[in-house]
Amino acid sequence: MNSLLLGLGGLLSSSSFIPHGHCYLWQPGLVWLHVLSDALIALAYYSIPLMLVYFVRQRRDIPFPWLFILFSLFIVSCGTTHLMSIWTLWHPTYWLSGLTKAVTAGVSVLTAVVMMPLIPVALTLPSPEQLRTTNKALQAEIADRKRAEATIQALNADLERRVELRTLELQQTNEQLEKEAAERQQAEQTLQFRASELLQLNQKLLRTTKLLKHRNKELDQFAYVVSHDLKAPLRAIANLSDWIIEDLGEQPSKEVQKQIALLQSRILRMQNMIDGLLQYSRAGRAEMPAQAVDSGRLLAEVIDSIAPPPEFVISVDAHMPILFAQPLLLQQVFSNLISNSIKHHKRSNGYIQIQVNSQAEFYEFIVSDDGPGIAPENHDKVFSIFKSFNKKLDTTESTGIGLSIVKKIVEAEGGQIWLESQLEQGTAFHFTWPKQVPVAEENNTDADKTEKNEMSGDLSSSSFS
Repeated sequence: MNSLLLGLGGLLSSSSFIPHGHCYLWQPGLVWLHVLSDALIALAYYSIPLMLVYFVRQRRDIPFPWLFILFSLFIVSCGTTHLMSIWTLWHPTYWLSGLTKAVTAGVSVLTAVVMMPLIPVALTLPSPEQLRTTNKALQAEIADRKRAEATIQALNADLERRVELRTLELQQTNEQLEKEAAERQQAEQTLQFRASELLQLNQKLLRTTKLLKHRNKELDQFAYVVSHDLKAPLRAIANLSDWIIEDLGEQPSKEVQKQIALLQSRILRMQNMIDGLLQYSRAGRAEMPAQAVDSGRLLAEVIDSIAPPPEFVISVDAHMPILFAQPLLLQQVFSNLISNSIKHHKRSNGYIQIQVNSQAEFYEFIVSDDGPGIAPENHDKVFSIFKSFNKKLDTTESTGIGLSIVKKIVEAEGGQIWLESQLEQGTAFHFTWPKQVPVAEENNTDADKTEKNEMSGDLSSSSFS
């Protein structure tokens, strides 16, 4: 700060020099000649930029307006040097005067440098004579257009006469068309009725599309839960099994080898099931191909993958039907219902029974247990996502999504699901699943053949423990 003040003081200092008036020997006539001349020049230099700025603001179409602004700065700088000449007659601040001239020199050089490349461009601008020539050509073109318009008006008059004649002909034609319109009215009413039907169908399609978008959003959320919450612990279990094998060395017992092999096979099965679910969620907008499913064999695989405690007894009807369905979906329904019964059972031992009833177009499956039961006021809530009424499992095992997945799958397949339960009296989940007989079998009206197909999936064993 002190150095800045010293620098400014040096610029304004006059102690080392004599005023410029001494060069004129302070002759009043000579001094005032220079004062008046410099003052008038400065006044002219300051007034010219004002006129240039006013001109640029009024003529927005003028090219290179910034060049006029640069000229204005140059002229103002020149005027300032003349004012400094008056000031140094009495005050010898020649450093400040020299700095003013240096600024003027910089602005002058900048203006000259900027103008050089603009001279060829300015020379290409049309001259007033060229503009006058162009204006004459435009006036001649306007005269030609006026003559053309007069010709067009004459043609329009002739056209109007022809239109009148044509109008008379059209009136006669319209009378004939009115007769035909009466005949078409019947067809139009029919078309309007069909259009109304199409509109209603379109509205239904829009509602269906909105519902599909909503379900696709739920499916994407479900896919994320499966990928994040199920695959991660499976990978951890697989790693743990590999570490156990490494820790046991080269000669583990046969029982240990058997148990580890069983563990790895179930990990692989669960991994495949999760991958199948992810594929279904990602390609769920197009229906997956259905196939013949032996529900009894599918239940055996589900129970084996769940691996219930030895104290639990799971009984399955001997005559389980063969369905034409998507096996992964049915597997998920049974897996969630059976796991739910085991998970929420209060005792270490329990009993689960799986039954089936054949209806006209559906099979009714019943998964019942002897667990703690569910209060009637919670029957509808259990199918809501992330709802769990077992406080012990809320923060550990239960995600509250299993029954909502079951409900979604069953209803998407055209079935229904409900439960019958009272506190301390066990729970029975009922769900219906369409038979969906293949086209080749729909044409077969032989009831004995249908019964034979249902009986072909019977299991030799009816219970698992």
